[in-house]
Amino acid sequence: MRRRNNGSACFCQASSVKKGGRGGCNETEANEPPGWCIYAAVALVAVGCYLNALDCDFVHDDIPAVVRNRDVIGEASWSSVLNDDFWGTPMESINSHKSYRPFTTLTFRLNYLMAGLSPMWYHATNVALHAAACILVTRVSLVVAALRPGFAALTGLLFAAHPVHTEAHIREHVLTRRAIPSTMTNSS
Repeated sequence: MRRRNNGSACFCQASSVKKGGRGGCNETEANEPPGWCIYAAVALVAVGCYLNALDCDFVHDDIPAVVRNRDVIGEASWSSVLNDDFWGTPMESINSHKSYRPFTTLTFRLNYLMAGLSPMWYHATNVALHAAACILVTRVSLVVAALRPGFAALTGLLFAAHPVHTEAHIREHVLTRRAIPSTMTNSS
């Protein structure tokens, strides 16, 4: 037998229905929103918080790390992405910052191949990656931490809108992407 409670479905076996009972449905489960709804809400909040970044230009460290970086704009070979630091300087160089982030540099290069040096696409990619990280935090809250769906949703929403993420986005900094892969890999 299928029962409905506030728009969410609870599937119960007809044989488990007892006189005057709830038929095996947990009251908590019946009041929780469907799973897709939680992920959609978290993604919408994550995207909504940072839509204002799409119209901004490259600023501060974005210029040397993206606009002038030979690894990003395709003036260097693909293998140099693996051999150079984040700023495009060979790791052996005395001038190297020694910050090795090949995945981030590779994503910048893919952005460049798809949209050139249009800042809007770099910012859109960052916002999409932020939304993905927020969904992943929500998923980990549900599966690994075994939180109830409502608490997992709250965790994802707080992560999506927490002010610790806004400093970099408010500055419209493309380089915030360097922190997103660590969030995704440390959460799983």
